[in-house]
Amino acid sequence: MRRHAYLIIVAFMLSTALTGCVITPKKHPVAGTWDITSVSPAGESKQTWTLAEDLSGSLQDVRGGPNVAFKNGSYADGQLTFDISFNIQGTTLNAKFVGSVEGESLKGEFRTDFGNGTVSGTRRAEQ
Repeated sequence: MRRHAYLIIVAFMLSTALTGCVITPKKHPVAGTWDITSVSPAGESKQTWTLAEDLSGSLQDVRGGPNVAFKNGSYADGQLTFDISFNIQGTTLNAKFVGSVEGESLKGEFRTDFGNGTVSGTRRAEQ
């Protein structure tokens, strides 16, 4: 009986000690919601980007309009790339984003056949 009580006490102490040791998986460096400013020959636009850990995601202009999905996302050594196709008044404009992520900041450019545009932004804090 004493041995059984001893084992229960040890198990309780061990479980109490380990409660604070829960391992939280590290979040992907680009995952989250980003507040973005893009500047192109057409002007400046504000966007919200949502990126998942599998590098899927989308762009939403803050003034409204459809979500535009990212394609072919890639991230290595701090470099983020993806393809995107915009529908501008019935015409498709294909673009490639090439940029870098450092902590909570993102910088890069959209590259198109009609010129490039700069991109910068910050990741929103998790709520």
